[in-house]
Amino acid sequence: MIGRHPIRIHIRSGFTLVEVLVAMTLFSLILTGLFGSLYASGRSWASAESRMVLNDQRRLVTTFVRQRIEQAVPLRVTSGNESRMLFRGSTDELDFVAPLPAHSGGAGLHYLKLRVRTVADGRRALMLDYVPVANTNFEQDLDDPRADSVELATELRSVEVSYYGSQERDAPPRWHDTWQTADALPEFVRLRFDADAEQSSWPELLIPIRARDVRGQNQFMIFERTADS
Repeated sequence: MIGRHPIRIHIRSGFTLVEVLVAMTLFSLILTGLFGSLYASGRSWASAESRMVLNDQRRLVTTFVRQRIEQAVPLRVTSGNESRMLFRGSTDELDFVAPLPAHSGGAGLHYLKLRVRTVADGRRALMLDYVPVANTNFEQDLDDPRADSVELATELRSVEVSYYGSQERDAPPRWHDTWQTADALPEFVRLRFDADAEQSSWPELLIPIRARDVRGQNQFMIFERTADS
C-alpha cells in the first residue's frame, strides 16, 4: 500500500473468445495473402520460363533458316540445251540448294523446300523438306518420295517470302514476290511469319545470300541423264 490507496494487480489466466476469434481471423488473412503471393509468383515464374523456352526455340529455328538460305548454292541442272537454276521461290514457299549439317540423313548439299503447311493433327507448321542432291529427281522436284521432312516450328499460320535482286540482265534490282526463271540468285530473301497471338513475336528475317555466280558462267552444274545416255 502506498499512502491510502492500495495497488490492485489483476492477472488473467487466458484469452476471451472474442480475442481468439480475432486472432484466428487475422492469421487466416495472413495465410491467404501469403498463399496468394506464392501462387502468383509461381505462375509468373512458370510463365517467364515458358517464354524463355519459346524464345530459345524460335531463336534456334530462325538461326537455322538464316544459315541455310545464306549458304544457298547457285546450282544449275542442265538437260540437253536447257539449263535452269535450282532456286525457285513464290510468296509462300522456297526451293533452293544448300548444305545441311551432319545429321541422320548425312551432310552435304541438299535440295530444300521451306514452307508452312498443315500437318497430320491439323496444326500449321513451318516445314523443311530435304533430299540429297545426289539422289534428287529434279523432274519431280521435292515430291520425290525419298525426300525427308522435319517440323521446324508449330502454330504458324503462314510465311510470306519476297526476293530482292535483278531477274533480268542489266535490269535494276528491286523486290519481287516470286523468283522463278532468273539465271542468278537474288541478293536478299525476306521472310515474314504470321503466327498465333501466343507466338506473335516472330522476327522478320532479311537474309543476304552469300554465294555469287557470274551470269553466263556456270560454276555449279548438274547434267541430267537422258534416255540415250
